[in-house]
Amino acid sequence: MRKLHALSAKVMLIFGLTYLLTTSIYAQGADKRRNIERIQEFKQQYIKEVLALSDEDAAAFFPLYDSYEEERAAHRKKLNNLKVGFMAKTDEQLEEDLNAMLVIKNDQLETEKKYYQKFKEVLSIRQVAALYYAENQFRKKLLERFGDNN
Repeated sequence: MRKLHALSAKVMLIFGLTYLLTTSIYAQGADKRRNIERIQEFKQQYIKEVLALSDEDAAAFFPLYDSYEEERAAHRKKLNNLKVGFMAKTDEQLEEDLNAMLVIKNDQLETEKKYYQKFKEVLSIRQVAALYYAENQFRKKLLERFGDNN
């Protein structure tokens, strides 16, 4: 009976620790998501100010900009996935990955061209130029504030 009680105590302890660890990890993930959301909100506000967008202009522009950002993020993710574990890959696999990287970079360029045309439909050419400037300035501000940890 004592062995059963000791075993159940150990099982309860393991479940308790697992629960605490899981909730801690989830909380960290929630904090990270919250920080990313705050950065995105700040970025939108910064871009809106630099481009001098009215509320109506912003309502037309930001859904388009969000799509642009999603496509760019998908390209970055694909590139990052190809870079993982390259030391363990064969020369043939590396060549395939490098060729795939070139295709992705070409896709990135096509995305830039596509959205440049779309941006010109809702923004003036001066605002489009200011958008690219604002993105670079925002990136610099983030790096100054948080450092380049990559």
